[in-house]
Amino acid sequence: MQPHCSSCRCLGETTSISASSPLNLDGRGIPEAIRLLDARIDVLVAELCDLRRQRNAHIPVNRMPPEILQNIFLLYRNDFSTAALDWTAVSHVCLRWREVALSNSSLWDSPDLRFPEWAEEMIKRARGTPLHVQYSRPPPTMNTSD
Repeated sequence: MQPHCSSCRCLGETTSISASSPLNLDGRGIPEAIRLLDARIDVLVAELCDLRRQRNAHIPVNRMPPEILQNIFLLYRNDFSTAALDWTAVSHVCLRWREVALSNSSLWDSPDLRFPEWAEEMIKRARGTPLHVQYSRPPPTMNTSD
């Protein structure tokens, strides 16, 4: 029998530190304790990310071919005419969705010029795909100073 589950093996031979561990009275051990804890946190975060990727790979929607997901993303984007950038949330769901979204240059072919920095990023992601740009003039204002 193994002493730890397979996910605990990622911890390796890290030194255990607890809040009750004795430190030098002058505090010299504190930076080392913090460094060891930060290293352990980094290992655990990486393990957690890996486990989430494995879990997401089993979700039925993530087993769809990327072309189907791309079409769904395009339909979703086209449905957001009033909130032009809200559709980009699909690229923040999981790593696979992000990869699918970023690999589809036509998904980024309609930059919103009201947000110049974001428009520039969308143009980069469009990678030479012909762009669809809309411009709406603001309605004229009435001058009441006359």
